Amino acid sequence: ADLVVLAAPVDTCVELLATAASETSQTCVVTDVCSVKLPLCERAAQVCIEARFVGAHPMAGSHRSGAAGADPDLFRDRVTVVVESGRAQHDAHVLVTALWRAVGSSVLEIGAEAHDRVTAMTSHLPQMVVFALAAAVGRSPEQGLVRALTGPGLRDTTRLAASEHAMWTSIARANRMSLLVAFDTFSEAWTELRAAVAAGDEAAMMRVMGAARDARAAMEADTSGGEAQQPGNREGGES
Repeated sequence: ADLVVLAAPVDTCVELLATAASETSQTCVVTDVCSVKLPLCERAAQVCIEARFVGAHPMAGSHRSGAAGADPDLFRDRVTVVVESGRAQHDAHVLVTALWRAVGSSVLEIGAEAHDRVTAMTSHLPQMVVFALAAAVGRSPEQGLVRALTGPGLRDTTRLAASEHAMWTSIARANRMSLLVAFDTFSEAWTELRAAVAAGDEAAMMRVMGAARDARAAMEADTSGGEAQQPGNREGGES
């Protein structure tokens, strides 16, 4: 094979790297689609395939799993991270980048540590919040009324609670330090909003909600088509 793609939970892919090192040729490029990058990059170095390993992470997915959840357009117009490790051969990096562009992704090249730190906030924390929200709703003693009064807002918000639990426990373990920092940031915002509600402080509630609206608007404004912008190359950012 010219290219092997590891697509499994993070801890499984970490173990599979040793198999890839021993069972593939020295010219075979190895990549992955895991949501946490640093453990794989470190393992690739341990099993001596860092020159032909290029980590990747498509920022796309679904709560569905298995063949029934397949979507031929899953990666189209989505960002895929291709890790800048400084260790992979240029040709290996080019091949993995070409793979993701071929399926319609734009490519963002960043380091593994930066990827794990930021996706803890943008991907892993939202998933954990959804798990907690759905679990909290499930603890209500009035489940009959809860089901009768569940509208599209709660259904849409908790859709990700149906995600594969084994995959997410693997992600949480692998990226736990960055995820804990994200938890703390969320807790600060949650505590501020709770205090405002408890005090009946409309102005304080509006400040939190307004900041949330602005953050959401910034996300929408930043999802323009085309190749993903590199950090520091955005208008007004660092050069």
